[in-house]
Amino acid sequence: MAATGKYYEGVGRRKTSTARVRIYAGQGSFLVNERPVEEYFPRPLWMQMMREPLRATQNEGRFTISAQVVGGGPSGQAAAVQLGLARALVAADENFKKQLRTTNLLTRKGTQETGPEKGAQSQAIHQALTLVFRLSSYPEKRKPRRSPCGGVFTCRC
Repeated sequence: MAATGKYYEGVGRRKTSTARVRIYAGQGSFLVNERPVEEYFPRPLWMQMMREPLRATQNEGRFTISAQVVGGGPSGQAAAVQLGLARALVAADENFKKQLRTTNLLTRKGTQETGPEKGAQSQAIHQALTLVFRLSSYPEKRKPRRSPCGGVFTCRC
């Protein structure tokens, strides 16, 4: 069940994931898309990564956290929640900004995997067709190379 009342909000993005994180004064529950965080992110690494802003500011158990996440995979979503949580903590108290900045938790990591280069396939096709065109065009003007003994490309005299 989502918390109600006054909240502080932060938006985090990573790769193609976006997370809207709201923190409320409360008992310390953590919900992601209306589900407990342990259920939504089962890997301990993701749990540790998301709770890092709370550890850096010594605020574990002090806030109730609600996050809405869309897009991407679980790793990108966990990183988006981490950044959104850090930004929400700064919105709640500006004094947290220095602690979060020194641990690089307020920096967006927007790197994405790159796909194949655009045009690489069409460039390969173009080169193959150009070679075919060069070999097949104007065959009547080309004369076969002959060796001194009259053989065509086979004689090594």
